[in-house]
Amino acid sequence: MRYFNGPRVTGVNPTFGVTKNPKNQNLEIFGDNFICPNNDCSKIKARFTNAQGDQIFMDAKMSEANTVIVQIPKYPAPETLDVDVSFNDQDFTNDGVKFGFLDPFILGI
Repeated sequence: MRYFNGPRVTGVNPTFGVTKNPKNQNLEIFGDNFICPNNDCSKIKARFTNAQGDQIFMDAKMSEANTVIVQIPKYPAPETLDVDVSFNDQDFTNDGVKFGFLDPFILGI
């Protein structure tokens, strides 16, 4: 049996984006110990959790060592969410890394 240190999210890029993600932008999730079990990277998921505990799950993929790429979810309102990752679609990190949604508006013309 092989044991690995658990994955840990250390940051995201960008740290904020616009609500509803109209341009389908991606989020880079950085961390340590990002290893796919049995070299099977097909089960990578990202989880976005708001302050009320509501969760959005998105399919993700390994980009390079210790970097996961996921499409930013289409979120309806400005809010800051926790970002976590799982490599087996069951066990998620819980490192308190945040991603913020902004609702852009025009100040004047």
